[in-house]
Amino acid sequence: MPPKTFHTRAQRLAAARRAIFNRAYDKTTRAISEDINRMILGGLSRKEGNAKIAERIEKKYPEVSAARIVRNETHSIESLMREVNFLESDPNAMMLYVWQVVRDKRLTPICKRIADRAKSGVTMDRLKEIIAEEANARTYRAANPYVPHIGCRSVMRRKYQ
Repeated sequence: MPPKTFHTRAQRLAAARRAIFNRAYDKTTRAISEDINRMILGGLSRKEGNAKIAERIEKKYPEVSAARIVRNETHSIESLMREVNFLESDPNAMMLYVWQVVRDKRLTPICKRIADRAKSGVTMDRLKEIIAEEANARTYRAANPYVPHIGCRSVMRRKYQ
């Protein structure tokens, strides 16, 4: 089933918030996860880097993998906001997009397959379908379609002719 498409900025922002902040992290309660989310958003609003945000979280919750959580959640936020921005300039979602990967020794087979399948450019909805098909089934969340695996560094980019 294709991912649900949201057309207004408000709908996309609401979907992004639900996708990112609608669950508990491993080894935490829902209340702790919500506090961690507040700490991440607070740090981002103060323009702090991931390391500083993670340090603050680790001081309060030493039992969590703060650096991993911050890295994954900020990547999620950035990816969903990138989609919002693309759709503002492409409201009918007709432009083509590619999956940009970092081609180094840490490139995962998942992201390589996604990039190979989308290399000629695909619509945003088709890219979401490809990501869902190739993603790690254990960790992938359809509500956050641009993070196919934990620690993902790849991003959706507009294909320019």
